[in-house]
Amino acid sequence: MVAEKLDAAVEGAFAAQLAWGTFMLKAALGGVRTPRDLAMGLTAVAEAAAQPARREVRADATPDRGQGPVLTLTARGSRIGVSACR
Repeated sequence: MVAEKLDAAVEGAFAAQLAWGTFMLKAALGGVRTPRDLAMGLTAVAEAAAQPARREVRADATPDRGQGPVLTLTARGSRIGVSACR
């Protein structure tokens, strides 16, 4: 489980580096002219960095097929109950 998270972190770092390089090349060639272009470029870098971690967390949160959810949360009044479903 830890190895997959480290792999996702390294993959995110490489993706961010590629997105940053693409953004800087675009800026050097005059493609960034407005504040919106700057914001969109920086957002693309952040999205590229977060995508592998988001994918890993989503895969961990999805229950295995056929086994159902691991925990069920129920709210009754001001209490929150947790019950195991396996």
